[in-house]
Formats: sequence, C-alpha cells, structure tokens
Amino acid sequence: MKKGLLLLLILAVALTLTACGCKHENTEVQGVVEATCTQEGYTGNTVCVDCDEVVKEGEAIPMLAHTETVEGALEATCTLDGYTGDTVCSVCGAVLSEGEIVPATGHGETELVNDREPTCEREGYTGDELCTLCNTYVSVGEPIEKLPHTPGEPQNAVEATCTQEGYTGNIYCAVCGEWLENGEDIPRVPHTLENVTGAREASCTREGYTGTGTCSVCGEVVEGETSPRLEHTMVDGVCSVCGWEEPGLYVDGELEMAWDELAAGGYIELGDDGATLKGVHEGLYGRLVVSEAVTAYGNVAFNGSQLEEIWSPCTVPETNGAFGGARELKTVRFFGDLQELNYACFRNCEKLESVVIPDSVRTIPDQCFAGCAALTSVTLPANLEIIDTDAFSGTASLAHLDFPETLTEIGGGAFSGSGLVEAVLPASVEEIGMNAFRNCPSLVRLDLSQTAVTSMYDPCGDLPALTELLLPHGLESGDGVLPYVAQVEALTIPEGVTEFSIGGNASFYPNEALKSVVWPVSLKDASGFDAAVALETIYYRGSELEWSLIDFGSLAERFAGVNVVFDYEGE
Repeated sequence: MKKGLLLLLILAVALTLTACGCKHENTEVQGVVEATCTQEGYTGNTVCVDCDEVVKEGEAIPMLAHTETVEGALEATCTLDGYTGDTVCSVCGAVLSEGEIVPATGHGETELVNDREPTCEREGYTGDELCTLCNTYVSVGEPIEKLPHTPGEPQNAVEATCTQEGYTGNIYCAVCGEWLENGEDIPRVPHTLENVTGAREASCTREGYTGTGTCSVCGEVVEGETSPRLEHTMVDGVCSVCGWEEPGLYVDGELEMAWDELAAGGYIELGDDGATLKGVHEGLYGRLVVSEAVTAYGNVAFNGSQLEEIWSPCTVPETNGAFGGARELKTVRFFGDLQELNYACFRNCEKLESVVIPDSVRTIPDQCFAGCAALTSVTLPANLEIIDTDAFSGTASLAHLDFPETLTEIGGGAFSGSGLVEAVLPASVEEIGMNAFRNCPSLVRLDLSQTAVTSMYDPCGDLPALTELLLPHGLESGDGVLPYVAQVEALTIPEGVTEFSIGGNASFYPNEALKSVVWPVSLKDASGFDAAVALETIYYRGSELEWSLIDFGSLAERFAGVNVVFDYEGE
C-alpha cells in the first residue's frame, strides 16, 4: 500500500512539471531513506529546484539483513550448566533466536593439595582433592597421626672404667631433638688384675681369697674378696680333707672326753661368751683338740698343763702367750691361717719338739721360742718377713732352718744359744741385729753373701765351731763382724767396705785362727784388725802404691810381717 501511494505522488509531480513548462534543469534528490534491518530504504525523488516538480521518482531499497551476534553464552563447567547464547542483532538488538542449555560437564581430573607428611612434631594430612577445571574441592582429607620419635645416638654417654661409673647417655629424637629419656648409670667394670698374690681356694680350715693384685689399667692395688670356709668332711669323727678330729681330750689316740664334757666338768675355763679359752686344768694330759667355737686364747692359757699335744683350730687367729710354760708340750698343730704369733707365746716350753707355722704368719715375735731347748723341727712360714729379738734364743737342739725368700729382718739375739750348724740367709735379708748368732756352739758355716745387708754391728759372738763366714756382697761397714772365738781361717771382705772390724783385741780377745784376708781397695783403715794376731797373708785387690797409703796406725809393725799379694783378682 505504501508503495502505491509513493507511485501516485511521483506521477502527480511529473504531470505538474510538464504542465508548467519548466525544463527542470536545476534538480535535487529529496526523501532519501537509508535502508536498515528494520525498515526498507528509499533512493529519494529527483525534484526540480525551480518548480519543485518531481522530475524522477526514487526507488525503494530493500531492508538490510540483521547483523547477528551471540549474547549470553556461558561455557558449561563441571558443576554449572552452560548456555549456547541468544542470537541477537547487534544493530537493532532484536533477539533473532534463543540459545540452548548446555549440561554441566562434571568434574574431570583432580589434584591433591594441602597434603603433608606426618613427623614426630606434628600430625600429617592426607590432602584435599581439587578439581583442576573448576578449582573446587572435590573431597576433604583426613589427619594422619604423628610419627613416633626416632631415638638418636646417646648424648653425654660415659664409658664405665674400673675407677668410675659409666653412663648410658640421654636419648634425644634424631629428627626434632626432643628429650626422650634419661640414661642409666653403668657399674664400674672389674679391675684387670695382674701380679695377683695371696689367692686361695676356700677349704675347711680357711676362708677363700681372690687375691690382691695391681690393676693393669689404673694401677690401683686391689684387695681381694673372701669366701666362706667350707664344712669339714667328717668320716668316723675325722675330716677326710684336713685330718681335723672331734674336739676333746685324746689319750693314746682315743677320745676320752668330748669338749662339752670338759666344759661341763670344769676341766677347761671359758669366757662368758664361750669363745675364749682362758685356761685348762693342770692335770689334763694327752692331746687336746680345741673346739672351733673358740676364737681366742687367754694369756698363758695352757700354762702348767700336762698336755703333750695341742690342736689349735682355724677359728683362733692369734696365740697370745697361750702356750708359754706348758712344760710337757711337744707338738702344736695349727689348722687354718694363723695370723699372729704373740710375744713369748712358746717361751719355756722345754719339751716342745716340732712346730709347723702356717704361711699366713709374717713375724716370729720376741722370745717366741725362747728356752725351747728340745725344739728340733720348725717349719717357717713361706711368707715370713721378720724373725724378731731373741725369737729362737736357747733352742739348743735346733740344728737346721730353711729361711724363706721373703725374710727381710733378723733381730738381735734371734738365734743366740741355738744349735744351728749352718745358716744360709736369702737375698731378701736387709738387716741383721746385734748378737743375732751369738753363742751358737755348733755353727760351722754362716753364709750372708747373698743378703742385701750393708751394715752390721757385732752380728756374731762366741762361735767356737765356725770355720766359714761369707759376708754380704754389698757390705759397706761392719764392726765386730768376726768373733774372736771362731775357727775361720780365711775371710773375704767385699769391695765397697770402708769401715771394718773383726771384733776383739789383741790384749784380751785375740783371734788366733784367721790366717788370710782378701782386702778391698775401698778399705783404707787397718785399725779394725787389732785382734788378728795370726794373720799371714793379705790378698790385696789394689796396687802396691795404694797399699802404702793405708792407715796402719799402731799396727804398722805387725802388718809389715804379713805377706801381701797385690792386684789380686781371685774370688
């Protein structure tokens, strides 16, 4: 309809122009309409400017096509639906077509986040699952328990030694360093002993002892430990191991009265505690076996008794003066480790014949066997160190003794009046007292050569049978060394002696036996030989010049008649 109206208008304009006779030389286009996507366009009419006549009508221009664009499109995710979007003209905004819903895709791949390993300090976590598409947590993790601590090497550990306790050290976690537990003390390790002495097995007569030794690690001297004494193995009243018999009084080998009977009858006197034997009845005779219930003797406990033999139990550690004055006593037998013989403990036991002294005894004390005229056999302890003053004085029947290598000291008068025939002293002897070997009528040989004695003063005297005297090899000074009553013809004085006297003097106590002397260069004074009235030869270890420098004093004339062999190198 619109097109029709437009044509009519154009026709009317053309008729007007024709009618007016205008040539329409000056024209313009009017009524131009641009075509859009919502309306047609029009090229416009050509109109004479002069007469306004439509010279030429325009033409309709078809509507333009819409300019399509998609709006509202939404990409589908794993949790939300998407949308294809509406088709809309970008010029006029008209919705040309509606879009469609795109279903959600669902979660795709996931990754583990926030996970962590457990340690001994904190819990762990399994981690959350996170969708890699939507960055949404798909699942939540769970906690993982803390790990146990990892104990590390002990700290502050101290190794145990034989001088100090050790320590295992404190334990800390090797990962986090947290304290876990304290260490423990470690007992000292045993000493590593060497040069062990005194070790012994326990027996029925003595306790055992592990021995005393020196630790090779720390140098400490370690005392041993004791173990209990064993029980006797009694068979028919006699111990099959040590020979111990049932305590009591024996006559001709038969048990006449048991110990309890002796006590009940008042034949033995015990202390209030029953452990000290204070005395025995003077009428008792035969052999007395003292009970092991006794642990001590009273002083002179056996004085005046008629007992011929006494068995002393291992329970009595020392003798006191118990045996002194037991004039019929012939034998004493000690069981076990007697620790100490006391002063004069056997003095004047006139019929005592034999004694075995246990090795545990270290000292034969003053006057221990003084006056024991019948004593013929004494076994000295293997560990003996000292024979004290007058210990064996008056033992006229004692002809021989074996001296142990542990002996260090012989006291004054120790063997005065003894019956020794020969005495050979060991290298361990360091001291010999005055008159130690005085008035021994049977002593033929006295060998002191191996001893460590350096000085002596009158060690001998009145030895009428002495023919050989060997002096200590390390002697430095000796006064009155050779008794004037002796038969020693030859004497060797060791090199190193600076002072020496043979004893006696020419006026009152001349020595008429000594014929020769081996003289050391170190002895430069001859005055000590005043009593040597029979001296014939001197074997001098030095030169003639050195001999001429000796101080002879008042003895010069006598020595002028002695034959001197110079530069002597013999024994």
